[in-house]
Amino acid sequence: MRNDKDLALELVVEPTIDRRQLAPGLTGAIGEFTRNSSVYAYVDERQVAVQALLESSGFQRARVFVTMKKNLTDLDERADPGRVTGTVGFAAEYDQRVRQTCNEAFTEHWGTRPWSAEDWRDSVTGNEEFLPEHSFLHVDAGVVDAFLLASRSDHADGVEFDLIGTLEEVRGRGLATHLIRCASSSARASGFTVAWLIVDSSGDSAAPALYERAGFEAVGREFVFVSRTSPETPAGRPARLSRPAGGPGPTPP
Repeated sequence: MRNDKDLALELVVEPTIDRRQLAPGLTGAIGEFTRNSSVYAYVDERQVAVQALLESSGFQRARVFVTMKKNLTDLDERADPGRVTGTVGFAAEYDQRVRQTCNEAFTEHWGTRPWSAEDWRDSVTGNEEFLPEHSFLHVDAGVVDAFLLASRSDHADGVEFDLIGTLEEVRGRGLATHLIRCASSSARASGFTVAWLIVDSSGDSAAPALYERAGFEAVGREFVFVSRTSPETPAGRPARLSRPAGGPGPTPP
């Protein structure tokens, strides 16, 4: 749940149960919530029965998030990610500037709202899984215009690239790709073997192609279903650190 007017659902349906018997009850329960709340369900692409149940209960599929992975053992430990003036490792002095840049970079993204200082501290840079030593920024004249924040993954020996973003005015310069190289090289040197991220592939998003060029491959999908009474965009963010389901939220290039 992302705020007092949003409800996120995770559903598991026993394959032997007739979903037609469940739909009326689910619809009724949803009706109670949607009087004052928005309902969003996150479903793995393999959960076909759950998808059918949601659709028969009045939900519509709204977004598709793709899980991507990169094998870090293929990297040469001695490989230099290259030099881009202004690239620095994450440090506490940049914390609030990164938050402000993240809010601006994600303004037009589905499922996001501005991070408050408190939420940012609790869910991102103050989270015990956050890895500042593998997080990188690009700073120009004191402004953080690109960032990559990493955390420890639920997968063994894995690192999660949770938030990657650039300000609109510097997009297309390869800054996100460079920060991915820096983070990948750093994580590889520390013994991580796989990097993970989840990206919104809906609409005309170019992010999946960017990550493929950076060495990631798609390994799974998660669908977001919304109740027909919900607004098109939830007043929350499906980022990994603020969702029990796992997986980072949309990451703009």
